[in-house]
Amino acid sequence: MNVVDSIARFMLKHLFSIYFSLFVMLFLLVGWAENAEIHIVGENKSLADKRHNLSKDLSRWLKVAKLSISKDDGQATIEYNSSYVDGIKAAWASDYQWKVYKDNSCICVIPYEPAASNLFSDNPREYTTDIIDVDDGTIVAMNDMTTHGYGGIVLYIDGDKELSINQSAYIVSFNRVLRFYKYNSIIYALEGSEVGKNNQILKIRQENGRWEADRYIRLPDKPVAMTMDNNGNIIVVTRSSIFVIENRSLKILYSEVQLKCLNKCLFEFDDVNSVVVDSDNNIFLGMLQGVAKITIQDQRVEIFWLVPDEKILRDDLLNALKHEWWKHNWE
Repeated sequence: MNVVDSIARFMLKHLFSIYFSLFVMLFLLVGWAENAEIHIVGENKSLADKRHNLSKDLSRWLKVAKLSISKDDGQATIEYNSSYVDGIKAAWASDYQWKVYKDNSCICVIPYEPAASNLFSDNPREYTTDIIDVDDGTIVAMNDMTTHGYGGIVLYIDGDKELSINQSAYIVSFNRVLRFYKYNSIIYALEGSEVGKNNQILKIRQENGRWEADRYIRLPDKPVAMTMDNNGNIIVVTRSSIFVIENRSLKILYSEVQLKCLNKCLFEFDDVNSVVVDSDNNIFLGMLQGVAKITIQDQRVEIFWLVPDEKILRDDLLNALKHEWWKHNWE
């Protein structure tokens, strides 16, 4: 009996040790998993924070490419930082879109957020493309998104724009407005469509207590952004060109040869969402992935491609590689 008891006590003792060891291992494994999860979540959170905390000061952004175009013959030379080439070419796949604006003398950048929503309508076809506040209410641009270039209205809403559109409103005009701008107390609106109809700049004004829209100048193709230069002239970017408007006369800012090259070598004007001009008359375009800085040096136009940091380029390349045709061409 003593031998049996000894064997039993020995087994119980070791079984307890085995169970205890398994328990400790399980506890450590769970603890490691929790720590790993916290670490991963922390990394993702840092990444998310970083995307929103990138420098707004464009002067601190990274120059990754330079395009130089001759004024006379359109001969172009492009210089890439070799380690950034693939990321730059993947700009079309970018999740990042940047809006440029001026803060005193500083050219600043923030993430671009399109205004399009069905904020003022229950009809899923009708989208609000832009909103601008006026002294006595709000002016809203709404477009029918299913007509591929046709159908749009500009509305005036009395009072708080968060109230129902049925509250007190009237139609200012039947225009397909993309964006509103306000300079020197004057409201301008860009109208444009994919089919080339009614591409123009409108002036929104109040006449006898009622808001109206009149054509300011007709444009040759769809506008995407506008600003004022240092002389008070309008700079407007269209799908193919950059123009300056002097005394209501439309003048191409760069030669046709330069613009053709500029619109093919580095980026597409379709991607432009904003434009500003600095005190030296350099033009900055807010776009997908980065910002284009355009300047004139002697007889050449120079364009610099700026991104906030290297990680943007890596993210864009990874996005592009998800597409089989790009992956095949890249390899």
